[in-house]
Amino acid sequence: MSYTNQYLESELVAQGVEVSVLVNCLVQDAIHLGASDLHIEPWEDSIAVRARVNGVLTVIAELPLDLMDKIAMRFKVMANLVTYQAGLPQDGTAVGGPEFDALPRDRKPETGLLQLPRALAGFAMAQAFLEAPQEGYMAFVTGARKEIESTRPTARNLFYATEKVFTAGLVSKEEAVAEAQRIADKDALDSQHIGEAGNLLIKDGCRIETHCNAGWLAFVDYGTALSPVYVAHQSGKKVFVYVDETRPRSQGARLTAWELFQAGVAHTIIPDNAGAYLMARGAVDLMITGADRIAANGDVANKIGTFEKAIVAKELGIPFYIAAPTSTFDAACATGKEIPIEERTGEEVLYQDGITVDGRHERILVCSPGSTAYNPAFDVTPAKYITGIITENGIINPDTASIQQLLSKP
Repeated sequence: MSYTNQYLESELVAQGVEVSVLVNCLVQDAIHLGASDLHIEPWEDSIAVRARVNGVLTVIAELPLDLMDKIAMRFKVMANLVTYQAGLPQDGTAVGGPEFDALPRDRKPETGLLQLPRALAGFAMAQAFLEAPQEGYMAFVTGARKEIESTRPTARNLFYATEKVFTAGLVSKEEAVAEAQRIADKDALDSQHIGEAGNLLIKDGCRIETHCNAGWLAFVDYGTALSPVYVAHQSGKKVFVYVDETRPRSQGARLTAWELFQAGVAHTIIPDNAGAYLMARGAVDLMITGADRIAANGDVANKIGTFEKAIVAKELGIPFYIAAPTSTFDAACATGKEIPIEERTGEEVLYQDGITVDGRHERILVCSPGSTAYNPAFDVTPAKYITGIITENGIINPDTASIQQLLSKP
């Protein structure tokens, strides 16, 4: 059964169709079919969703006609991603997988919930409560929680979501679903507020460098590190973004660049090791990245390569900001030395996925045959290299007192 049909027949729909979930399901179905593009159109008394598979348009789903206005705009954007997806890893990385089925049973932990960690983890935890059998109920949901959390040990937002939904699920299954939806809604609202706060740092003509992907593909909407860029762009400011490719998964080159292109934001992709060169030439005014976990003292874990950018920025006097919601802060983690760092398979370094000149998607070896690869997914940037942290409650200093004050707010 397709993701879309599973969602439409699941208990989650009892409270109404969630558009972002539905569209993600449709896109994921198209990706799994190897579709080259995706279309929606009125068809008799329903909406026909067609995917082009091997050159033939095939109906992959039929939806109620009254959903057309609700899904049209978001579908247009996400369908463009299907057209582009042949050049992206086909393991859920591009879209993050449908939120109702965030952790497929055959998914290996090393694949992980690469996108939408807070919202996805919440819906995945809610799904566990919905699927739990009467016999062995608590063992099932507890095991599911451990399985979800094992996919992203560095990502504090994921643990935030599983904790809240698990607690809600102990009251009832319905409350678990409701809490998951509240987390997704807060994800969007927090991202919007981060954009508004970060926009104050951006002057007209600003040149910004960013690392990895922390835009609306990584959140329900807006994003964190890219949210200020979008707000600045929408307000009429001229901004230019240097996009670190972010090896080995190339989230910057594939995802961030794709987002910026769709939004009409001027940008260019740069090799990971070109940042220092550009900063030294005075070509970068500001750097903003996201965060996976922030310790109580302001140390920040983020995608591997962030630390070296911060060192260079500090040396050259370039402001270096982290953008993250308060759910990313881990008060129980005193310093960055206590943050667990995920180590991923070396095959991500040794092999690359991409589109051939004749349009085929292939995986090729790009390193010396027989060599091994070490692949830590994150590094920790000490607080002393960070200018400030942009949160939904404003910009704070990266120190213990400021963080304590932030987390003490209701």
